Amino acid sequence: MTNGDGAVAKLRGVVDGDLLPWRDVLHDGPVPALAPAELRVVRARHLSLRADVEAAVADKFLVDADLRALTPAPVTEAEAAQARAAWEAFTGDDPRAWAEVNGEGALRFVPAAMRRLAEELPWTTDGLTRSQRQLRAAHGDFARSQATEEAAFLGDSLAALLVDEPSEWLGGVRTDGWRWDPAREVASPV
Repeated sequence: MTNGDGAVAKLRGVVDGDLLPWRDVLHDGPVPALAPAELRVVRARHLSLRADVEAAVADKFLVDADLRALTPAPVTEAEAAQARAAWEAFTGDDPRAWAEVNGEGALRFVPAAMRRLAEELPWTTDGLTRSQRQLRAAHGDFARSQATEEAAFLGDSLAALLVDEPSEWLGGVRTDGWRWDPAREVASPV
């Protein structure tokens, strides 16, 4: 699975088998544990409410040399189980489950991604999310705010919306019912 269509054409020359472009910003809006057809309806409804934005395309994302250096490997049963557990935690309604996600091998970045997702909950200190804090510190300069990320994940169109208002949903979690405590590095209900 890729994040959008951009990498699919390049990956076709590197990866054998099916490639699934994911054409949705899953870190914004509800992603409840539903069957695919039902999930598409929920996602479409959410995205339609945020459709008055424009997209800007960066001049670089992944370069061909990066993709040619990839060495595809079969997914092990353990990795498949970890992927299922990560998806279940992501689509669940309790963000504390995100901290329990494990990942090794192909999924080694998933635990850090889940922790970063939790930082998009409003913080106990001031009600701002990490992205909001970074964007404000950078005076709205998207590139400068992304330079503070360990692994950039946020698109500029969504960032423009987040400056003033956090995402209402993260995965299956309504953000108004949870806070992120940066000192203890835990999510807790309001």
